[in-house]
Amino acid sequence: MMGIYKDFADYYDDYMYDIDYTDWVYYLCRISHIFSLDGVQVLDMGCGTGSLAKAFALQGACVTGVDNSEAMLRIAKKKCAGLWTPVQFHCADIVEYQDSSAYRLINAACDTINYILNADMLYQLFQRVFSLLETGGYFTFDVLNPGYPKLLKNRKFITKQYTYKFSSHLSKGGAYYTTVRIRKGFELCAQEEHIQQLYSLDFLIALLNKIGFKKVDTYEFYTEKKAGKRSDKYQIICKKV
Repeated sequence: MMGIYKDFADYYDDYMYDIDYTDWVYYLCRISHIFSLDGVQVLDMGCGTGSLAKAFALQGACVTGVDNSEAMLRIAKKKCAGLWTPVQFHCADIVEYQDSSAYRLINAACDTINYILNADMLYQLFQRVFSLLETGGYFTFDVLNPGYPKLLKNRKFITKQYTYKFSSHLSKGGAYYTTVRIRKGFELCAQEEHIQQLYSLDFLIALLNKIGFKKVDTYEFYTEKKAGKRSDKYQIICKKV
């Protein structure tokens, strides 16, 4: 994966200030049919600044967070220091990450999968996930919908301190380019370029089936409604049987 979330790292939590991470954990548990997180092994792929990992840990899960941004992980480690259930963080490419644990739940949130830029690497990642899951374990992730009509619309998000502007365009090969500009008043505080790859639902489901995930469900993001063509993002959940 490319080196990203460097300059953006110091602003990321401000940008995500209104997210209820505890509710997000409850949602992921519902679709994964996990009714208690006490002692459950959870792997958070692309964990970023650790907010979701912390929310899992506060519910009793044994959490491992993996991200390739050292800047994001510095914030994550500070955020999760002193928790009753410690979170283990590793700076690594999620495609190459390996450990000896058997996870009940592996989660990749916030378009992490879209940062895998080609099908071969994605296949390798899904194989890795399958090997890291215990039998009966779940893999869940959210992805951008390549057919969403407003995907290329320039976007602006304002918090109490900063203004975030996102400018996007799509290449012929399906690469999705986004420039993020962060301003405080007229001052440009940071700018970062992101490249993602867009994948269709049919392609993702076929690839997961090929790996060995026989049961794959798709929802509109952050809902339990079946995925529709006009959803901005999809939530995918699959089980290792």
